[in-house]
Amino acid sequence: MGSYIVKLDRRGRLTLPAKLKRRLKIGSLVRLEERVEGVVIVPIRDPLEELKGSAKARVSEEELDELAESMVSREALK
Repeated sequence: MGSYIVKLDRRGRLTLPAKLKRRLKIGSLVRLEERVEGVVIVPIRDPLEELKGSAKARVSEEELDELAESMVSREALK
């Protein structure tokens, strides 16, 4: 485990260090959990990443979006 100091920009955004993102396998989705001691960033798997390289199937973009939303919702509730 490590400790990092990052600066928030004027809009309140922060950039996670690339080394940390790689080590924790953080993609483009995270869940922020408010705790007494601060905020915890919890990585959420991108459901579309899981589909890459899988068997070829004809699925509409709309169906993929619905599947992704469903999977993200389930992951966020864990």
